Amino acid sequence: MNNKIINILFFIICFTLIFNNIPKFIQMNFWGGMIGNKLVLYPLTIGFIYTAYCQYKKQNVLVHFDIFKKFVLLYIMINMVSLLVGLYIYPYYNLVLNGPISQIEKLPRVLEIFESYGIILDHKFVLGVWMIVRQIKGVFLEMFWCFGGAYMIFCWYYNNWQKAVLIMIKGVLAGLIIIFSYSLIEVFYLAGNVTAKNILEIITPYFHPIKTYMGWHPPLLWKGQVRSIFSEPSNIGNYISISIPVLWCCYLRKFSLKFLLNSFLVMFLVFLTQARTAYAMLFGMTGLLFLLLLVIKHKDLLKQVSIICITGVIAFGTATQFIGIMNKVPNITATNVIENNFTSLTSSNQRSNGARYALLKSNLRIAADHPVLGVGQGLLSAYIVDYYTEDEKKNIEVNMWIKQQKEKGVFSSGNSIGSAMNEYVTRLAQTGIVGLSVFLFPFIWVMKELFSLYKQCENNKQIDILLILFSLISSLVAGCNGSVTVIYGTWILLGIAFAAVYSEKDKLNKCE
Repeated sequence: MNNKIINILFFIICFTLIFNNIPKFIQMNFWGGMIGNKLVLYPLTIGFIYTAYCQYKKQNVLVHFDIFKKFVLLYIMINMVSLLVGLYIYPYYNLVLNGPISQIEKLPRVLEIFESYGIILDHKFVLGVWMIVRQIKGVFLEMFWCFGGAYMIFCWYYNNWQKAVLIMIKGVLAGLIIIFSYSLIEVFYLAGNVTAKNILEIITPYFHPIKTYMGWHPPLLWKGQVRSIFSEPSNIGNYISISIPVLWCCYLRKFSLKFLLNSFLVMFLVFLTQARTAYAMLFGMTGLLFLLLLVIKHKDLLKQVSIICITGVIAFGTATQFIGIMNKVPNITATNVIENNFTSLTSSNQRSNGARYALLKSNLRIAADHPVLGVGQGLLSAYIVDYYTEDEKKNIEVNMWIKQQKEKGVFSSGNSIGSAMNEYVTRLAQTGIVGLSVFLFPFIWVMKELFSLYKQCENNKQIDILLILFSLISSLVAGCNGSVTVIYGTWILLGIAFAAVYSEKDKLNKCE
């Protein structure tokens, strides 16, 4: 394989992590519904084609393929059994078949093509077949794009995983330039600058498919909160799961002020999001870094982490003053900001908590009734409505979701109750304990191996392993806000993690 081509592709993949909700005219139509970041699929697709071509020509690209093949077969088998059982027991076929034909976006067009050739198909029969095929397709596409993408990256950098870390760092830093540039304009807009508002109104449609969800989300301009180029402020919490570890670990390696300054800017933007999940991610990641350094016995870096924390406190103080100016509340305090944007997470009725917690509880009730295999991937929507309590249905947002499902259909693309807005609760409800376990197994195994590997390495290798471990854990935690695929970074990190573990293990085995 040409290393230069691979490195360029990998840089583009890492750079495009920032584009998590781009307009439809540059999205792929065959991505399968599981990846929030659509633009990344272009370099991934080119990568798959190029890798397949090189494997066909030289037969030396794929590494440890037997192990990956066994996992693929196990993963698909468990998910297919879960899905087939789910389809067999599915009690809502009448609801689906009596719903609008437009609930599956491409189906009306397919029927038109058949009718143009004089072939008249029964709409209910086609809808039923399409529903079954769509769910089966989803299982295979998820395996391909997610674990398949991670395996491809593993093969690319099996012999040079530190090069992958370096390129990932460059891709993330390049992405931050875009984020800082856009956010600078947004900060001026939030401060009341009309010119900044006009600029945002022009450029924002290039980043977001404006008002595609029920005519209001994502809005052209977000009031009172920074969302940068992401579809909503909380998504910044997903992105810092990879960008913050990059900045902090680069600082721990070089003690460079530029990484400290960039850390300040990122944390400043996080506080301006006033998004509870973003706040929780930042505070949690700070504690996680301290914990990792203690566990891996690297206490000499704790002083530098303390400097990072001080930088965060300064960023928080600056952001608090700006929030006061933005909201015209001159006497706002740090306590007010923390209570509104962090401690409110524990409340069952503040902000959007009522609807979110109702969704989580409904999914957990489904999982309790179908603990082993779940109800089947992609089949949650109709169940969720039935598992709401009467009190939960009175919530305004929940009531809106139920009404939307009745009007647009169970499988409509805009249906927002197809998940728990939490990767692990959703998987537990869809695929049960067995499905969730096989999904998490590669992550748990490789993190355990990374801990062991850290103790055997020295100097820069240790920092690189710390970066991989820190980012991977953070990305998995970020999956509690929507999905681990809101940002594709989880799968990039999984590939690099396996490359680091297997290459170092194989080197030791050769020496022995």
